[in-house]
Amino acid sequence: WLIWIWWDHFHLTHSCMEFSHGINRIRVRNQNEHFQILCSAISESIEPTLSRT
Repeated sequence: WLIWIWWDHFHLTHSCMEFSHGINRIRVRNQNEHFQILCSAISESIEPTLSRT
């Protein structure tokens, strides 16, 4: 799981962005709440990497 996240972190970030936009229209289920928290942590941790590129 974590290895896949870092291996495909750029794609995951894009998915997180789309997911965040979807929250405004769709009620988040319990499983997705964990995914949302995960996205927040991942996005914050890789943001410096994206800015550096």
